[in-house]
Amino acid sequence: MKRLLLSLAALALLLGEVGQVKADIITFDDQGLTGPTLFALATQENISVTSPGGVGVSLTGGTILTNTANLPADATSLYGTAGFAGTGYTNPITISFNQSITNFVAQVYNGSTIPATFEVSDGLGDTADFTLPSNLNGGANSVFFAAVGTLVTVTQLTNDPNVSGWDFFVDNLQFNVPLPASVPEPSTLTLLGIGTIGLAGYGWRRRRLAAA
Repeated sequence: MKRLLLSLAALALLLGEVGQVKADIITFDDQGLTGPTLFALATQENISVTSPGGVGVSLTGGTILTNTANLPADATSLYGTAGFAGTGYTNPITISFNQSITNFVAQVYNGSTIPATFEVSDGLGDTADFTLPSNLNGGANSVFFAAVGTLVTVTQLTNDPNVSGWDFFVDNLQFNVPLPASVPEPSTLTLLGIGTIGLAGYGWRRRRLAAA
């Protein structure tokens, strides 16, 4: 019984530490990053920024555009990639963190002329797919993902023949944030573990009382 209580205490301490992790957000405007309105006027650039919470974040495969043409109305700076843009642009956009994060949220913009399906992944086998309308039909939405680790990728799965394969952007990156109830969280497994230990302890206690 003592071992059970120690296990529960250790798990409670772990959950307490996870709960104290502060939410963090990166907007490229707040980072002072700006660019032209078109890929034709830009060059590919990998960027490294520091979040308000002190987390180092690197994005590779795209470039910064501001007040981007042919997107749902958005005058802010976005990080985007496109198959027609030139050398160095990639699909996916890769987002790396200098420390492990939990949960990831981003605004994703579809720059393609057709509806497109995207995949977000944390590189550990956890993935989620979502579909956005075309660029001129409101093709933007916030994506919520129960990521774990130091890497997140956003990939366009639908090839658009009109733009040489892919064309999309990300903005307003958030991590270490609560997710809606409909999104499974990694901590659910921890809570399930606590419940399992509790039931095992209860069964063990009943067996002892019955034997007495």
